[in-house]
Amino acid sequence: MSATEETPLQCKLTDQNFTAVATLHSGGRRRVTVTGQLSCPTTGFRLRLERDNAGINPPPNELVLKVVEENPDGVVPPVLTTTEISDYFDVKPEVDTVVIRNIDTRIPVKDE
Repeated sequence: MSATEETPLQCKLTDQNFTAVATLHSGGRRRVTVTGQLSCPTTGFRLRLERDNAGINPPPNELVLKVVEENPDGVVPPVLTTTEISDYFDVKPEVDTVVIRNIDTRIPVKDE
């Protein structure tokens, strides 16, 4: 596997949509909270969102993220489990779309 390839995720999209909600904070800072669910093959998975490489000349209106999963510890039963994922990111005012590359998802940002 090359340095640019990543291990495929074990957790997959559910029929629940992701949401992205922007809020204004003190000093005029804008923050987007991204929330959703993935279906994992067992209990115990820990999921988080991280900023991803947006590439050369990325569109200024997009926040590019990726899902990072941590496998469960020890022995766990193989039961499909819906797992919540949520995180927030400080963004510029022009961001109106969240792209989660490794699950091929685009989410419109709603202002609160």
